[in-house]
Amino acid sequence: MWQKQTWSNERETTMKSKSSRLRKIRLIRIPARWCCLTAAFLVAVLLASPWCAWAENMALSAKVEASSFYQAFRPEFAVDGVYQSTASRWLNDPKDDQPWIVIDFGKPQAVTAVALVFDGLETARGLNCSWQVELAGDDAGDPVLAEVKDNQEVRSLAIFSPVTTDKLRVRFTRNSLRGNINRIHQIEVWPEGHDLASLPDVRPGLESFPVPLYPENAGWNVPAAYQGPGGPAEAVVEVGAQSQLFVDNHLFQEAHNLIRRLNRPVKYENNPVLVADQPWEYKGNPEAAPSVLKIDGEFKMWYIAGNVIAFRQAGLAPISDSRLICYATSQDGIHWIKPNLGIVEFQGSKENNIVLRPRGSHIGEGSVHYQPGDEYPYKLLTYEGTWPYDKDLIKARGFNFSVDQHGHYAYQSKDGIRWELLSKDPAPSTADRGNMSYDSKRNLYMQMGKGSYKGVRSREYAESPDLIQWGPKRYLLIPQWLANPDNPDSRVDPPGTHFYGHLIWNHGSLYLGYLEILNANTMRMHIQLMSSRDLVHWNRMSAPEPFLDQSGGNSDWETGGLFHMPGTAPVEVGEDLYIYYDASTFDHRYARDPQFPGTGGIGLARLPIDRFVAILPDDHHVPATWTTVPLRLRGEAIYVNANAKEGLLRLELLDLDGNVLPGFSVDDCEGLVMADQVKHPIVWQSGKPLPEEVVRIRFILREAELYSFHCR
Repeated sequence: MWQKQTWSNERETTMKSKSSRLRKIRLIRIPARWCCLTAAFLVAVLLASPWCAWAENMALSAKVEASSFYQAFRPEFAVDGVYQSTASRWLNDPKDDQPWIVIDFGKPQAVTAVALVFDGLETARGLNCSWQVELAGDDAGDPVLAEVKDNQEVRSLAIFSPVTTDKLRVRFTRNSLRGNINRIHQIEVWPEGHDLASLPDVRPGLESFPVPLYPENAGWNVPAAYQGPGGPAEAVVEVGAQSQLFVDNHLFQEAHNLIRRLNRPVKYENNPVLVADQPWEYKGNPEAAPSVLKIDGEFKMWYIAGNVIAFRQAGLAPISDSRLICYATSQDGIHWIKPNLGIVEFQGSKENNIVLRPRGSHIGEGSVHYQPGDEYPYKLLTYEGTWPYDKDLIKARGFNFSVDQHGHYAYQSKDGIRWELLSKDPAPSTADRGNMSYDSKRNLYMQMGKGSYKGVRSREYAESPDLIQWGPKRYLLIPQWLANPDNPDSRVDPPGTHFYGHLIWNHGSLYLGYLEILNANTMRMHIQLMSSRDLVHWNRMSAPEPFLDQSGGNSDWETGGLFHMPGTAPVEVGEDLYIYYDASTFDHRYARDPQFPGTGGIGLARLPIDRFVAILPDDHHVPATWTTVPLRLRGEAIYVNANAKEGLLRLELLDLDGNVLPGFSVDDCEGLVMADQVKHPIVWQSGKPLPEEVVRIRFILREAELYSFHCR
C-alpha cells in the first residue's frame, strides 16, 4: 500500500538555552578563509543588523587563528586558495589533543559571553564536546573565563563576568570519541550589558535546500517563462508515440493563467525493501548504488555490498572482500530474494549472491544495461580502484592488483550473473561515482563521470559505440556558484554545492536525468531532476528543490540522507515508475568512519508514469489555456496523461494563423471530465481523423492537471 507523504523541512533543530535570561539569541554567520601552512583565517564577525540598537558599537572586525585544521581545507578543495562557502567551518584536526581558536578584535572590547554553533552533525549523534573560554595573552597560564562540559547541543553558550580584552581563546578540551573533530558553524561574541533575551530566536539552517509542501509547491511561473515560441519559428515538432513532457519550454507558444509544478515520487511505506543482512555485506556500514531492470517479467538488481573504508581504517575486512557486487531478484519489485549463486568465493564458501569482486583495492558503483538479441545482452560499467593508492602497503597484506589504474571498466555477461571483462582500458572518466546508459536514439553508450572543476566536484561526459572505443570526455555540468561567480542572483547552487553523481536516459522525446547534489556544508545528499534536448543544454527543473531526498516515508533508516543515486532509469511497472535509491542513518562523511557504523538500505519510491511535472491553472477559479508551437501529429488519436477529477480538460486544433480547424473546436471536444487517466484518448464529435498538415494545439484546463500527451 502506498501513502501520500507530506513534504516539509525536517531539518530544523530545536536549541535549548543554558540560562533562562538568554533564551533568544541571534546567530551570526562567519565566512572563513583558509591560509595554507599557517592555518590562519581572516574573517569578519558581523554583529551588525538592522534590528540591533547596539549594532553601531559592536561591528567587530576580528582576525581568527587556530592551532590546526582538518584536511577538508586542503588546497584542491578551495577556489583560488580560498574556501568559498558562506557556511564555512573550522574543522579541527583530531590529531591535535587540545585544538584552539583565537579571536583577535584588534582593540580592547568589553565582552561577557561567547557562543559556538556546531553544524548539527556531532550533536545529532550525541557526541560530547567540552570547551572553555580563556583570556588570550602571552602568558601560557592565561585565566579561564568560562567552561562548558560535555555539550551535546547545536548551540553552546559560555557566560562569564564582563571583561575588557582584545583577544579571546576558545580551547577544545575533550571529545567523547577518539578522533572526533569539532565542526564549528558560527561564532557569537556578546558585549557587556546587552539584554540577549530580547533578540529573536534564529536557528541555524542545517539544510541549504528547503523542501516546500507537497503538492502545493508550484515550481515555475509559466507566463513569465514563456516569452515567444519554444524553438525557431520554422521548427515543427513531430508528435508520435513518444511522450511529450513539460519539463522545459520546448512546446509552448503562449500560456495564460498557467503554472508548472515539479512532482515528487511517493516513498513505499515499508521501506527499505532490501537491507544488508549477510556477512559479506558488512551490515554495520553497507553500500548500495542499486541498478534495477525488469526483464521478462522479473526484477533484477545489482548492488554494492561491503565498505572499502573498513579495511583501511580498522582492518575489518580483507582488501579483496571490502566491496563486492551482489545480485537479487524479485517478482513484484518490493520483496527481494538473494539467490545462492555459487560463483564467487567469500571466506571459504561460494554460498552467496556475489557476482563480482574487485581486481583492485575496491569495486564501486556503476550501471547495468540490457540489450536484447546480443550474444552478451548484459553490459556493466563499474568503478575499480587502486585506492588508497599505496600498493606496497596493500601488497604487504597479501593482495596483488590486477588493475593498473582506477577508473570505470566494462564487463559483459550472457545471464547477468557471470561477468567477463570487456576491455582492459577504462572509460575516459577515471574518478568514482560514474554511471552508464544506452542512447537508443543514436545507438551510443553514454558515460557519466565525476570530475573536478576548480577543486569542486562537477560532472563529465563521454560516448562510445561499444564500451571499448571512447570519444573525448568533456565537462557537462558545473555548479553555478563556480560557473557564474560574478552574479549571485542567477545562482541556484549556493556555495558548497557539489555535483556528486548523475545519470541520463532516454525518456520519450527527450533526455531526463538524475543529478546527485552534495551539500558540503551539511554533508548530506539529495537528487534533483534535469532534462535536455541535445545533451548540451540542461534544464534543472525547479532547482534547488529536490526531486528525491531523505524526507517522507518511513525515514528512520534514512535520517543521514541519500548516499547513492540509482544506477539505472526508473522501471516501468503498469502505470507507475519505480525508482530505487539507497540511504542510511549516517551522512556522507560518517560513511567513511567505522566508529559510526549506522544502518542503511535500498528504498523504493513510486511516481505515476510521465508525471514528473504538472501544468495547471494558477487561479483554479479560472480556466488555464496554452497553445503549442507548430506540431505534426503522427497517429490516429491524441492521448493525454491528466488528472481532472475535480474539473475538465479539453483541447482544440488550430492552423498556423490561430484559426480553429472545422470539426476540432473545444465545443466539439469530449476531452477528459471528472476523471484521472494516464492514457486517455481525446475524441471530437465530428469523428474526423487527425489532420496531416501542421497544426497547433490549444489546451484548456479547468481545475485539472496535465502531465504529458502523445499520438498513436
